[in-house]
Amino acid sequence: ALPPAVLKVTSIKRLFLESNDLAELPHQLPSLTSLTELWLGYNSIRDLSLDAGSCCGLTALTVLDLSSNRLKALPEDLALLTSLRSLSLDNNQLKALPCMQDWTSLLRLSASNNELNCLPATFSSLVSLQTMVVNNNLIDVLPANLSRLTSLRSFDISYNCLRHLGLPDNGLHQLSSLTSLEAKMNEIAELSVPGLAGTCMFEGLEVLNLKGNKLLSLPQEVLHLHRLKELDLSYNLIYDHQGLVSFIRSQVEMHMERRSLTDLPALVLKSRELRHLFLSHNLLLKLPETMTSLTSLQTLHVDNNRLILLERWISELQSLTDVNLSVNNL
Repeated sequence: ALPPAVLKVTSIKRLFLESNDLAELPHQLPSLTSLTELWLGYNSIRDLSLDAGSCCGLTALTVLDLSSNRLKALPEDLALLTSLRSLSLDNNQLKALPCMQDWTSLLRLSASNNELNCLPATFSSLVSLQTMVVNNNLIDVLPANLSRLTSLRSFDISYNCLRHLGLPDNGLHQLSSLTSLEAKMNEIAELSVPGLAGTCMFEGLEVLNLKGNKLLSLPQEVLHLHRLKELDLSYNLIYDHQGLVSFIRSQVEMHMERRSLTDLPALVLKSRELRHLFLSHNLLLKLPETMTSLTSLQTLHVDNNRLILLERWISELQSLTDVNLSVNNL
């Protein structure tokens, strides 16, 4: 238990209580009216209700970490913490998130590894939100009016049950500030927005991870992402390589793992800006000497292929700093 003497120091602004096996919050906690940061991760807290001692009266809180506890629900009065800028709820058993209508100052929200099947309708009220992490949940559809999240830069919704990213009413495709979208290991079969054919989607993206979905072909929307630096389409059902390799001429990082490649597509070799090339788990017997044109290449992963020889020309790639040739026949 928390020593009572600590709770009498009302000038405390930051309180770290991680990994103390706390089962509930101290009743006197609301007396710490100066508290701006409260870190409660890695405890055994099951209840945040008023009867169990509440953090909801701490209206000056800007940072609240409740990750890795045993929470199954959050009290409605958590919505009163309108000064919050960072809220961490990872690794609990939450089935729903509270009303977010007044959390207009929130910059970061993380609720990964829970049992959420949706995001609340008030999610679109988080107009200052920059980072959202809700991977490893049960979410199958995104809420409406996401276009209001004009500050959102990074969104991770990996390991959920999404079938579509873009729907006319959710406005995700309109987030011009979004630079990183992680949606790996869902059930996404297409990116297009019904009724909005030809719309420029996710135009500010620099990172797009759609690994482990159900895409059958290269989404045409990807061809218009001129700022994209990192694209991961591995573990999909894409068999048309030409559309993919024509896009990567200006790419800095390229993932082509598990594509059953026996040769390196010629267009890859014309990407003078390419710095990181991942070719793991393919069927390559050798690397073409024309790879010497990749003068900016720093990372080359060709592990788990069928390479029998690495020729001397590899020494011409003087920018290489990271090479993986494991599990071959060299």
